[in-house]
Amino acid sequence: MSNQQLSICIPTYNRFKNLEETLQNISSASKNISFLKEILILDNNENSKAKDIIEKHIPYNSKIKYVQNKKNIGPENNFKRCIELASADYVWMVADDDLLFKDSLNLIESKNFDFDILIVNWSLYNNNFSSLIKEKVLNSYKNTFNNKNEILSTFGSKLSFISSIIFKKKLFDEKINNFYDTFIPYQLSFLALVYSIIDERSKVVFLENPLIMQRGDNDPFLGNNIKNFYNVFSDGIHFFHKQVSQLGYSDSAIKRSFKNSFYYFILRDLINRKVNKDNYEFAFSSSYKNYSHILSLKLILLLIYIIPANLFLFFKTMKKVLK
Repeated sequence: MSNQQLSICIPTYNRFKNLEETLQNISSASKNISFLKEILILDNNENSKAKDIIEKHIPYNSKIKYVQNKKNIGPENNFKRCIELASADYVWMVADDDLLFKDSLNLIESKNFDFDILIVNWSLYNNNFSSLIKEKVLNSYKNTFNNKNEILSTFGSKLSFISSIIFKKKLFDEKINNFYDTFIPYQLSFLALVYSIIDERSKVVFLENPLIMQRGDNDPFLGNNIKNFYNVFSDGIHFFHKQVSQLGYSDSAIKRSFKNSFYYFILRDLINRKVNKDNYEFAFSSSYKNYSHILSLKLILLLIYIIPANLFLFFKTMKKVLK
């Protein structure tokens, strides 16, 4: 039996109702889990609203630890501070609005901490968890990896979700550098961290069973802000794939990850914006600037541009009718 311990870290800012639900969920699920050393909450709020919520739970769970930053240091720096302050062998950051499945911690225990990095699958729900949108966000025919290029090709930029990995803290201590800070303007520092700590010596395990219930449509930074969305998933994703070669990833793995990012984050959003006449020209311009250097994506972008919006609307309507 492994004697390794886990820190669950919850970076939080201004989602007080969600935080209370998440904390209640994790606290209840972890009371009898011996390998969980702490539930560490890093508060980026400059008021006491989160503190008041957390202090109500501390008497009922001694593993809860609370730290309030002296000022709001931004989400990326708060993620880093979570990891720096974690005291266990392994770290798992969990978003302050998501929930664990009932058996999530038992599934982690079943792996006996025989890994350097555990890639965590998750299910996507609507905002109040009343409807399941996608049962498994990540898919892979393999459950163990020792090739970093396979990991980038398979999972790509989906691992920008902060709850998506559990990792040995010492990997962070050894690898964290200015590469992380370079991605702060794009809010993709966690994605940079993930691919920074993976090397050919790493034992990386993928757990197909989802451990996290992700709350959809709950990001105040992205939300309906088109400039923020395309700063992250167009400018930021383009920048990430240019820079990740510095970490020794192959051109073919980078290209495949980049194309998958377009299909996952951009394609549907761009079509919807054309149909709804919602800042489409801005979205198209950003997408074309960052993705058109790959011929297949350039052709898709040009097709989207020339196909009338009414035809896309017809296809969407028929899809709903035929379901």
